[in-house]
Amino acid sequence: MSPTLQVVTEVSGCLVPHMPRSNQSGDSLFYGGGFRWTPRAARKFSPYAEMLFGGRKVTFETDDMTLRNKADEGME
Repeated sequence: MSPTLQVVTEVSGCLVPHMPRSNQSGDSLFYGGGFRWTPRAARKFSPYAEMLFGGRKVTFETDDMTLRNKADEGME
């Protein structure tokens, strides 16, 4: 938009490690967008303020190995 007012987006995520059991897993996804104001954009050090709007999706999954093996057998 201009050197001092910018449009920004962010998408980030991670896998949640160290679950209590080996058949459990989880992950997190963040997505957002908004505006950033940088009053001294042309300098080496330029502080900024930004406002993002978005959301977060967190999932948790427990695998049932018996059911998974039955599904794998049915596909053969």
